[in-house]
Amino acid sequence: MAEGNPVQNLCEETTCPICLEYFKDPVIVDCGHNFCQACITRAWGEPDRDASCPQCREPCQQRNVRPNQQLASIVEIAKKFSLQMARGAEALGRFCERHQEPLKLFCEDDRAPICVVCDKSKEHRDHKVIPKEEAFEAYQGKIQGHLEFLNKQKKEILASKLSGEAESQKLLKRTESERQKIMADFKQSHQFLEEQERLLLAQLKELDDGIKSCGDQHIAKLSEEMSSIDDLIKELEEKQKQPATEFLQDIRSILQRCHENKAVDPIAFPPGFKKRIEKISKMHPFLETAMKEFKGEDMPKLVLSSYSTLPWGSYRGPNELLCCSYVMGVERITSGTHSWIANLGGEKFWAVGVANETLRGCNIVNLNAGLGIWAIVRTSAGDYYPTTAPGISLGPLPVSSNTACKLLKFQSKRICVCVNYKKRWVMFSDADSHSVIFTFTNAAFSGEGVCSWFSVGQ
Repeated sequence: MAEGNPVQNLCEETTCPICLEYFKDPVIVDCGHNFCQACITRAWGEPDRDASCPQCREPCQQRNVRPNQQLASIVEIAKKFSLQMARGAEALGRFCERHQEPLKLFCEDDRAPICVVCDKSKEHRDHKVIPKEEAFEAYQGKIQGHLEFLNKQKKEILASKLSGEAESQKLLKRTESERQKIMADFKQSHQFLEEQERLLLAQLKELDDGIKSCGDQHIAKLSEEMSSIDDLIKELEEKQKQPATEFLQDIRSILQRCHENKAVDPIAFPPGFKKRIEKISKMHPFLETAMKEFKGEDMPKLVLSSYSTLPWGSYRGPNELLCCSYVMGVERITSGTHSWIANLGGEKFWAVGVANETLRGCNIVNLNAGLGIWAIVRTSAGDYYPTTAPGISLGPLPVSSNTACKLLKFQSKRICVCVNYKKRWVMFSDADSHSVIFTFTNAAFSGEGVCSWFSVGQ
């Protein structure tokens, strides 16, 4: 036994290691440890199974458990001794330590009980002093108010915790639903579609991990806050049972802790999770369109240029599919200002700009800022357009004439692309003359990363 307060040591030796209360009907097991009879019976469960000591894990025979009458007598002595010590401490607390006078008054400025001598002293002369009975009634009301608020806050946190768990399951169910749809779509494809499946499933896995991580962190915060509130409630409830003098001893620190208690943010999941799931969900119409085109009876001839590694295309005629390639930069742009220069060759069709990173690897059938592509395009007819709504369609009979804004033709083959993520604009300019060609303002980046994007075609 460690050296220390003898009374504390005595209390520890008469405490059951299972329930941490004074022994009730103590019994001794084979290894020599003692427990409450009800505690050891509940810990062992079935009477015929193999058992071990809950404290040292030594094997024990349940039939060898014996009552320890001597320990029971010591427990009763320890209880009485502890009660006498508590009464003695209470009696000492009723008198001023400095003047040995009864603590009959309460200083509102210092929020501490004082005696009549303290009241006349220089330290308290200008302070507001009231009878301790009056202070007792006033602070009892304040403590009661804090208890009611904390109990209400506890209920709100519990409700938020349950809501967070339900929201987590709902989001995970949605991601699982999207996973099944994506798997069903890509089973009908070959190597290219299998690659798309892998990329999309990786995004859903990232969403799963993010949702679970946010849910676990939120629940952990709520559990921690509720544990803290439970401890404070327990302390306040015990405080209410104390006599006036002891009740007022540390009232300042308790009230300060009550005021410092803050509620946990009830928002468990950032809105970005839902937006990313919705973006993945919106891809299904494009996938279904692509599958129908590939399943058609009159399959068009696919024309690929030698550098085409990731094709997407539009119909140029009844028997030919115009196929274009696009590449996306590796660097994710999530802040600051970035710029680069694109050197354009003599291709009939090209597009340059930035795209939402969630479009990486997707089969794109429409160049549209609303879908996450902010670019300028040179069509096969030699016209220039920004990808403003309704965008540049790449389906049968390519549509570009209905685009809201047609750009003036320019001769430069070097285009400077500049992105300011915070201000949400994308500007295109002639890299040689520095004249501005077009600027997207209020680009809906939506908190997602964007990457440089370039496309060419025949």
